[in-house]
Amino acid sequence: MKNTLMVPLVFLSNLVVWTCLVAFFSVLSVPDSLRVLNEVRSGQFLLSLLFHAIRMFPFILMVVFLNVFIYLMRHRTILLISIPLVLLLAGASVVFLIPFSWRAGDAFSSAFPLYAGGADREPNTLYQDGIIRSSDGYRRSVWFNSSETRDAVAPLIVANTAIRPGLHVLQTFPVGRFVPSDGSLSAGTATVIEGAGGQIEPELVSGLESPFFIASFIDEVNAVLSGFRTSTVGGPLGRYCAVTCFFLAVLALSVLCFATGWRFLNLLLLLAGFRLVFAGYAWTVSGPAFSLVRKFLPASVPDGLISPAFYLALALVLALYGLCCLIGRKVGRKHSRGTYE
Repeated sequence: MKNTLMVPLVFLSNLVVWTCLVAFFSVLSVPDSLRVLNEVRSGQFLLSLLFHAIRMFPFILMVVFLNVFIYLMRHRTILLISIPLVLLLAGASVVFLIPFSWRAGDAFSSAFPLYAGGADREPNTLYQDGIIRSSDGYRRSVWFNSSETRDAVAPLIVANTAIRPGLHVLQTFPVGRFVPSDGSLSAGTATVIEGAGGQIEPELVSGLESPFFIASFIDEVNAVLSGFRTSTVGGPLGRYCAVTCFFLAVLALSVLCFATGWRFLNLLLLLAGFRLVFAGYAWTVSGPAFSLVRKFLPASVPDGLISPAFYLALALVLALYGLCCLIGRKVGRKHSRGTYE
């Protein structure tokens, strides 16, 4: 009984933890936010964290329910109580929490358009001095002693690795002026180095590039979240329909926690299913699956209802599979002791 009553607490604790984690790592994927972090502007960095927590909130809820499923897999609970609790939490998330996050996101975008991408980006700033950089494919440069306002350097050294008659290999300029409009360094009236400044330090960005499988998953998550916000079929009800059907598919993945008698294998199946649910979204909104189904539907059926129909069907199939597994286990236990405890 205690494990059963812990379900809401597990949900809330995971909601706090995953909100912080997802917001932080989302900030690291955005150059403007990295620039704020690099320049130690704590107030603006916290605002960036808040914005990304609001923007990613529907995905955060899905991850939270994934952890609730794992908890139910690892602990014995009273299913007649724990399952309604999970469904109640899921219903409250779809009806109240997600729409609240949308309203909060709209309010945040109006109050702080810079963080939501609704305003012009900040001007370019000079990159860190003391680092040898390549430019134009044949020149390498380094500058030192940038001013406090970061609009000048002294000196600026440029090495030309191309063989050109009459041109010195190494040039030293006592003073170089930074031009924020195009991010170049000039000496006098001539542009010496292009790409000497920008929004974020390239060395910092290159060290934080995500592996392909992570980057592709991020793109898929962003596509799903964007699809939720832009779903206009039937007004607000269409948006609720899109979110509800997708959430039902995620909730139906819980049957994978009890698919076999090996918990580790069940965990792998659960994670793989969660990944595939997002990967398949693009196929249902404009990909091959969408095109195939569209051929058999009358023109009166809106395109925006096809993807929710796919995920609703997936949820029903998984629910039917779970029911078959439950019946099979009940029948098997009449003959021998169950292998999954």
